[in-house]
Amino acid sequence: MYSLGSQATRAKMEEVKEVTGSSNFGAGTTLGTGKFHQTQSSVIQNGTQSASRAAQQSAENMNPESLGSSRFQQSNRQAQSVGGQVTYELMQQVKDAYATSHPVENLGRNVDIAA
Repeated sequence: MYSLGSQATRAKMEEVKEVTGSSNFGAGTTLGTGKFHQTQSSVIQNGTQSASRAAQQSAENMNPESLGSSRFQQSNRQAQSVGGQVTYELMQQVKDAYATSHPVENLGRNVDIAA
């Protein structure tokens, strides 16, 4: 029974050693050189670089000189302009149709002039 427990402990310590680079947490010169620590370090480094690039890109995008110069923003402004023109033309058609169906003499009929 005792030997089975020690074998299991030894196997677990070997597994820990493979992952962390050392079976003694915090002891020895191999600390931080295992696969786990190298992966953790590269993830942190990549995350830091990504955040730095994102911050730099945001700063460039907020530059007043280049603000609104991207293709998306240009096409968006163009679409808004066209939409505004279409809306204006439709409103003119509605006004014309209303004016045709409601002659001028009908205007103000519902207004109580005595008030």
